Amino acid sequence: MTDQLANVGDILRDGLSTAQGAGAGQVRARHLTAEQLDQLVRATLRHLRAQPGKPSRHEGWLAVSPHAAGVMPWWAETANLTESERRRLRSLRREVYDLLEERKLIEKGPGQGASVQVSPAVSMDLVEESSTQDGDLGEEGAFGAWVLKLSPYVYDANRVFAAPDGLVHWWSVDDNDRSADMRHGQPAYLWLGDGDPLRAPGIWGVGWVTGPCESGLPDDGWFDQEAANRAKLFAVVEIALVATPVSRSVFLNDERLAGTEVILDPTSGNPGRLTAEEAAALAEYLPGVPELPDPVAD
Repeated sequence: MTDQLANVGDILRDGLSTAQGAGAGQVRARHLTAEQLDQLVRATLRHLRAQPGKPSRHEGWLAVSPHAAGVMPWWAETANLTESERRRLRSLRREVYDLLEERKLIEKGPGQGASVQVSPAVSMDLVEESSTQDGDLGEEGAFGAWVLKLSPYVYDANRVFAAPDGLVHWWSVDDNDRSADMRHGQPAYLWLGDGDPLRAPGIWGVGWVTGPCESGLPDDGWFDQEAANRAKLFAVVEIALVATPVSRSVFLNDERLAGTEVILDPTSGNPGRLTAEEAAALAEYLPGVPELPDPVAD
């Protein structure tokens, strides 16, 4: 798999330089830009998932020993670190682990010698299964995933991100052939468009369609009353909101994603769509997906 992230060695070198300029002995997360820190966290997770381990107490996860994890030796080799520089990065490694644990992507054991429990990488099995079931949908290409679009000018984004359970359960969609094809087990993502002062455009939610679309009434979170009046059909989903998005800049910088519908035609209706190839490319940037829930009862 081609690594689309910035060079880890460059990020670590920048952190060392920034910390030195600030007179700090230890490199901390604050010595990296937000983008650098996110890239380092993602790259470190990929590294951990590639290491050998034993079955974890969490189904599908791996228990990776500190020796097998080898994050610091990997950092040292990548950035050509001296022993002194390695010691200065210990706090940063701890903070990267803390961020991964906060995102529920790893679980640290008690004590330095304990194994780290590592979540599995995104499996494309269900995406491929959906593609096989739906076949080649004409010029659109084989189906990969649905994209539900949130325009901050149309609906209150803060209301969505304030959900107590961190999940999206319903989303307004157009009554057309696409919405008619939505069914349990298909991957679904939430895309936030331009206009939110707090959040960059990109994929902010990861999950599944849990049942066929249902008729319903709009709530009071709409800014665009005309759009609210048209909201009569809703996708039934379970999409988990994420702390760190797959940003639009990632899409634009990856030739496999730069031509996606949401990039070329961001104002088109819901649901949007990814081809199987596009969904596979997006999966490389995702730290994980929630477990597929049971179908919604009729």
